[in-house]
Amino acid sequence: MKFLSTDGIVINKRDTGEADRYLTLFTPRYGKVNLYIKGIRKSKKRDRSAADVLSLSKFIFYKKNDNLVVSTFDLKDPFLGIRSDMEKINIAMYLFSVLNFTLVENQRSSYLYNIFHKTLKYLEESQESSKKYLLICFFLTKIIDEEGIKFQLNEGKYFDLEKSRFFAERTSSSWEVGEDEREILEILVVGGKGKKISVNKLDKIIRVINILEKYINYHLHTNLNFKHFLGEDIKDAKDS
Repeated sequence: MKFLSTDGIVINKRDTGEADRYLTLFTPRYGKVNLYIKGIRKSKKRDRSAADVLSLSKFIFYKKNDNLVVSTFDLKDPFLGIRSDMEKINIAMYLFSVLNFTLVENQRSSYLYNIFHKTLKYLEESQESSKKYLLICFFLTKIIDEEGIKFQLNEGKYFDLEKSRFFAERTSSSWEVGEDEREILEILVVGGKGKKISVNKLDKIIRVINILEKYINYHLHTNLNFKHFLGEDIKDAKDS
């Protein structure tokens, strides 16, 4: 029997039977993988949180029939700075949904894994809502890069989903993007020549999330919906 090992961030779970669980991990070595843990929900092991969503853990596993079965696991990082803040939890859950929608099983992407891990660590430290939501924008642009669906920042204020570029005149599949939102996109995509995004523009940042999400949904046929996870948080942030 051949044993394999990997670090992985748990991005989804599904309980089955009386005590078993399927985990979806995002790993640097194997991309997105699904593992099976027998009896975890009855386990007396102190760190069984290692097999819960929003944990970075080391897993040793083997293949049995059609399943990858976990032999042992150990918690490496519980992301406590996220778990103690409901807004951060909701943002993390949204990022997990992005990965679950866009990643293909067993498609390795160590670059995206490293970006994702750093995003979670930055989220742990972030205090201002604007900075937290900028992390979403940043991560969505990286998904767009990795999926090979980059768009062009041509002159103009009308963004065309189908043609993946801006136009000076409105087209049938475009809508108008405000000056602030376009500037944020430029900084995210091409660097903005030393410009920094104003963290006072929370409403603009949220609109950029909407633009990037609609673009991904159109080209990858996904159903991302950040308002499902962050609707109340967005309202509270705007009101504060």
